[in-house]
Amino acid sequence: MAAALTIALGSLLGRMSSSVTMALEPLALLRVAAISVVVGAVASVAPLVKVSRVDPASVFRR
Repeated sequence: MAAALTIALGSLLGRMSSSVTMALEPLALLRVAAISVVVGAVASVAPLVKVSRVDPASVFRR
């Protein structure tokens, strides 16, 4: 989503001001995508650790 927003803003900026150029390198986009996947994976594992420590019977106790 951030890459799409960057491309859209770059296009808009190019139309509004000809003195500013914006270059998006494919390697940089690939790096951002890879880091995003790693961050998402770590963020999804963190709650699993907490849930795995919960005693299933404690859910039904009052």
